[in-house]
Amino acid sequence: MPSTKLPPFIRRAGALALPLVICLTAPALAVSVERIAAGLTAPVFVAAPAGDPRLFIVERAGRIRILDNGVLRSTPFLDISGRVNTAGEGGLLGLAFAPNFASSRAFYVYYTTGSPMTSRISRFRASPANPNVAATEEKVVLAVPQPATTSHKGGTVAFGADGMLYMGFGDGGGGGDPSEFAQNPATLLGKMIRIDVSFAAFTDNYRIPADNPHVGTPGTLPEIWARGFRNPFRFAFDRQTGDLYIGDVGETTLEEVDVESASAAGGRNYGWDVMEGTSCFEAPDPGEPACNAPSLTLPVHQYTHSLGCSITGGTVYRGTQASLRGHYVFADYCSATIWSLVWNGAGGIVGSVVNRTAEFTPPAGQGTIASIVGFGESGSGELLIVDGSGELFRVVPAVECGNGVDDDGDGLIDFAAGEGGDPGCASAADLSEHDPAHPCDDGTDNDGDGRADFRVGASGDAGCWDPRWWTENPQCQDGVDNDGAQGLDFDGGASRNGGVPLGVPDPQCAYAWQPRERRGCGLGFEIALLAPALARRRRRARAGR
Repeated sequence: MPSTKLPPFIRRAGALALPLVICLTAPALAVSVERIAAGLTAPVFVAAPAGDPRLFIVERAGRIRILDNGVLRSTPFLDISGRVNTAGEGGLLGLAFAPNFASSRAFYVYYTTGSPMTSRISRFRASPANPNVAATEEKVVLAVPQPATTSHKGGTVAFGADGMLYMGFGDGGGGGDPSEFAQNPATLLGKMIRIDVSFAAFTDNYRIPADNPHVGTPGTLPEIWARGFRNPFRFAFDRQTGDLYIGDVGETTLEEVDVESASAAGGRNYGWDVMEGTSCFEAPDPGEPACNAPSLTLPVHQYTHSLGCSITGGTVYRGTQASLRGHYVFADYCSATIWSLVWNGAGGIVGSVVNRTAEFTPPAGQGTIASIVGFGESGSGELLIVDGSGELFRVVPAVECGNGVDDDGDGLIDFAAGEGGDPGCASAADLSEHDPAHPCDDGTDNDGDGRADFRVGASGDAGCWDPRWWTENPQCQDGVDNDGAQGLDFDGGASRNGGVPLGVPDPQCAYAWQPRERRGCGLGFEIALLAPALARRRRRARAGR
């Protein structure tokens, strides 16, 4: 355990613990990391909408900053520092973008506020005029009063593959859960919750999903998805499988990793404070399960305080480095050790836990990964590591041009085409790189309809994807270059967010960077079908003059 004092947001009661026999394997060095941002003020988390090259970095004091093509924007995306209480383990701690961020512009933050302290989940939206700045309007979705202690506040808010919003609350703090919140079904403290935050109006309240495990159970709050947590500070969903991975910070002996399959029905009890990991912690109070009761779910992995003292839960890697793909990467804050494991789909892991610390050591002159407070994923699925001392690192992609960064310096942003990266983004002369002025020209199936999104060409995608809003562009879709922009306009196009169906004309047939076409809009389906022939006839007539 390091001699330096832990920062308030992960401080915990701890002591060196009993030995636990675990196998930790060091791999051949196949993965490398690099620093991509420095000079941040107490960063705690990072996130990005899928397909978006920008990174949104959460600073504990109440700001979210954007890293855009390797440069930190000077104006924060969001600044709520005047509302945030950073006492103890409080602060602005979590960020999640709505699955339909492209159309709703909605994102959700988790922070602590007020005195006495209250935990708050709030909804905001990106400004319709400037996607790099959030609008000021706030909708407080959920507020949970905290006890007088200022520790164990959780920190992560995330959307599952089911579209529901999950939040992990700590037990409220104090050694040994003195208020017995973690096992108490009448409070959200010490729980994982699941709520439906989809909305028609921005001010709409959240709803309880009908399939939550405790709907209709007397004495149990229906928001509860799982119970028995001490402080699930960092959790994440596998973007490929939807499985839920939770790092629960231990008390005196053990740090643990819990996993739930995407098909799980909820309702699990992870044992705290009757158990700490696989060990009995204290005698159960009336109504609580006994130690090792069949109703309790044990961790898939745990480690003792001989290896660290405070787990920082991570994420399952789904980037371009094949040797790391499918591994859950996590760390210990105190020892700065980074490991990976592969869940076996049941109650354990495949093979051994792998010590990745050497691989995750930055090159000389690029800082030190020493205070790991969070992991995140870029919009293209690459792994990010947040160092609380003010730095952000990433796993270097296996393919240079598949990282959302302008590696070759041609002024265009490089996007990955699936796991293999974009094969044509290594030269300034290459025109298939993603160009913000031509949103359908990155060669990537961004909307998941099975077709690569190219601006023109028979093999391209009839839907035009706009990277600024992560949706296909349903405008200008009649197959004719009505506006003279040198690009074919298609009628309709599949849209992730419910765009105009194929074959239905769009009266607003302008490209994403134009308000409206100059001619040819709203012709109706039949005329739209004839438009290509009419255009050819006009060209032949002009050629014969």
